[in-house]
Amino acid sequence: MKKFYFGFITLILLFIPQIAQADGADFTIAPIQNQYQSGGNNSYFALKMPAKSTTTLNVTIYNTGKTPSTLDVKVNSGITDFKTDLSYATTPKNGALSVPKNLQFSQIATIPQKSVTVAPGAQATIQVNIALPDTSFDGKILGGITVTREMRPDEKAQTGLKSQFAYAIPVVIRQNDQAVTPQLQANHLSIQTKANETSLAADIQNVTATILNGVTIETKLSDQTGHVVFTKKDANHSIAPQSNFTYLASLSNQTIANGKYTYDMTITDDANHKWTWEKTLTVDQQQSQKINNAAKHNTIKKPINWIIVGMIAMAVMIFLLLGALGYLLFKRQKKTPLSK
Repeated sequence: MKKFYFGFITLILLFIPQIAQADGADFTIAPIQNQYQSGGNNSYFALKMPAKSTTTLNVTIYNTGKTPSTLDVKVNSGITDFKTDLSYATTPKNGALSVPKNLQFSQIATIPQKSVTVAPGAQATIQVNIALPDTSFDGKILGGITVTREMRPDEKAQTGLKSQFAYAIPVVIRQNDQAVTPQLQANHLSIQTKANETSLAADIQNVTATILNGVTIETKLSDQTGHVVFTKKDANHSIAPQSNFTYLASLSNQTIANGKYTYDMTITDDANHKWTWEKTLTVDQQQSQKINNAAKHNTIKKPINWIIVGMIAMAVMIFLLLGALGYLLFKRQKKTPLSK
């Protein structure tokens, strides 16, 4: 029985896949309390600053790795990205923001030192200077401080990339507690096909200086008879102040015949604001063929992932072996007489 047990364990160990763990980011960052900080959340900068005021934001970087790390610091205005979430990682493209230039975070924030090297196990403090213009405003300015670790030479050789592992600290600045009622606009509602992907598209604009949280977007496409041919609901999103973005609801492998359709869109947020739009669309024969070709492309069967198949087969084998072992132990116990 012992021989069977040890043989069984050895068999299991041979079949268990080896798991390799990456080093990870090797650093963390944390904001230091600022004189203008308001509210009880200290995980980001929530500042209430008067016009023409200045301050310095301090961020501590901790090197948790075993080698020196060089870290780059950037500031960006907050935008709404293609996933309908807040983003500070990239410089906004033209048209992504309708915020006046003198109130954009990337204009009012400057970095004295854009790069810092931190020894293993040590920490350093970076600074970002904020200078508000002599302008009064209601609502919020949204931005972010992004810290990115440069890749080590060995990592560059393996991946060909220059930087990796980034953290961002949001910065929200306001001058007063005046509530701003959000206003959204939707333009250019359409069906578009690009790179074998058909989507219901709409250009969304948040024309007010306020953040929308808990955003849910519902899209629906109905034919001339009122039959719903496509519907989608996206939840738990956010929209940045005075930001513009294109929302895409993928039709995936949905086919569309030529004819007239009604495109309905509804957006709500966690403060119970609601916006609805409706547009009649005409799909001609040429567009229908393009949409259906894209749908056919998306229904092509994907190749079998033999790694997943192998892991499932392995799990089944281990389960069966455990069952066999349990059965043998049970029979052995029944045959063993009780000691008096």
